[in-house]
Amino acid sequence: MLAVGGIDQAVARDTEIASAMAAHLADVQAARVYRDTAQSIPNNTETALSFTLATKNDGGVWSAGSPTRLTAPVGGWYLVVAHIYWDTNATGYRALRLRWNGSITFGSTERAAHANARAYSVTSLLYLFVGDYAEAIVFQNSGGVRTIRAVTATSPHFAMIKLAL
Repeated sequence: MLAVGGIDQAVARDTEIASAMAAHLADVQAARVYRDTAQSIPNNTETALSFTLATKNDGGVWSAGSPTRLTAPVGGWYLVVAHIYWDTNATGYRALRLRWNGSITFGSTERAAHANARAYSVTSLLYLFVGDYAEAIVFQNSGGVRTIRAVTATSPHFAMIKLAL
């Protein structure tokens, strides 16, 4: 049971919490991008995935002018995630890597190709300075061109969100 004035205090506290959440959400830097068509990946060549659409792009993290990159608009810790589906082929080796500023791998999943294991995901945490960027890089050595399949809402997708740390 609330004491006299308790309801007013509870409402004031709820309002304070809602205002703090709204202010935090207004300052979110995050993007989730995807590609709505398949992308061909040449043999024995590291290839940056190129994205065509954004389901979320707060803070200008993604730009269609640099479709392979998610760029930090402010410095801080970011959670970066990529997910893909390779086409069906059991020859060679496949990799999905997260690359920082075009040269440093900061997360990867790599394995021998398998006809029934085509989904690859990688997640990593990275400290970025303003203007630093992440890319999703793929590699395969099947002996021919392979394809990253376009699967609605699933592949390929690439996301990055600044954490409040």
